[in-house]
Amino acid sequence: MARDLTNPLQALIAGASKSLPATTGQTERFRARIEGAGAGVVILADVSSSMDERSGRRSKIQVLAEALDGLWAELPGARLIAFGSTASEIASPAELPSPSGGTALHLALELAALSRPAKTVVISDGRPDHESAALAVADRLSGVIEVVYCGPDSDQQAIVFMYRLARAGGGRVFIRDVVRDPSLRLGSAVRAMVGLPAPKGE
Repeated sequence: MARDLTNPLQALIAGASKSLPATTGQTERFRARIEGAGAGVVILADVSSSMDERSGRRSKIQVLAEALDGLWAELPGARLIAFGSTASEIASPAELPSPSGGTALHLALELAALSRPAKTVVISDGRPDHESAALAVADRLSGVIEVVYCGPDSDQQAIVFMYRLARAGGGRVFIRDVVRDPSLRLGSAVRAMVGLPAPKGE
């Protein structure tokens, strides 16, 4: 795993989090997560103050809004939750608020849990305010948790947390350092996580 973390810009980092744990108790726990889930998708979008950082000519929040806008019409019934110091559900990517505050991921996960989602996709560029609280909620959440990390690829502590979060939900991790390389297609990563095909030409 350490080798993976030194080269996190691979399109998909294949790790242990992609597979269910081998122990019987853990396997049963994941089966219960899936059986207790509904059919919906929830996307949690980080709008903390760090998302105002520039990515080429745009800010990271603009890159995120563009990525979500490009696929939103293909996700009827999906929920979108923006989280900074608080968390709130919004109707579309056009309503993403200006970046501010901290990273209250645990509040966003609690809000997502209300609809018993089949899949929760977390898009974030940094460490949550309360790692243990976020992991505790993730452990109780239904369905699968997928993670798109768009922060600096040098922040290995943040990346390790994202792996822990994905492992809690039996999901995968995509790494996209959109500041270091604005050409990276954040939208393609999100599409893969929600199960949509890549746009033609990619």
